[in-house]
Amino acid sequence: MDGWERMRLGMLSFDTPLGHRQLRTTRKQRRIQSGVAVCLGLIIWMALSPPVEARRLHLEKEYQSAWCLAQGGQVEVRQADKTRVDCLTETYAIEFDFGSKWAEAIGQSLYYAIQTGKQPGIVLILEKSGDIRYWEQMQAVIEEYKLDIKTWKMKPKDL
Repeated sequence: MDGWERMRLGMLSFDTPLGHRQLRTTRKQRRIQSGVAVCLGLIIWMALSPPVEARRLHLEKEYQSAWCLAQGGQVEVRQADKTRVDCLTETYAIEFDFGSKWAEAIGQSLYYAIQTGKQPGIVLILEKSGDIRYWEQMQAVIEEYKLDIKTWKMKPKDL
């Protein structure tokens, strides 16, 4: 096997300057490969871990059921376009969402109101004390654009 063949196979020769250069490249390649392996491991771990948003004290449907039934409403009412209104009362089509999803809740409640001919409503679920900022953000948008959306807060103690 000649020197070129040894280099192609990653075999190192320590007795030539070219061999020493090849040794440094090989170490660098190993570091890169190790880094790539660590990154891939992290990506796989993150993909298999439940998202932070999923770590809730209670499921959304638990809040829906408790609140909606107490208001005399119907839970998860299916519409002609196959969407589901979280809670339908005599007056309101209500969307339930966790605090961080307040912006989605605005859009969904307006859409459900169109579909049902009822007034839009949002029950924003605030599980942590810091979630009040989402309530304030949602209220600021509703007030700024004069949206006719009825809003309620719900906390774990309300279950």
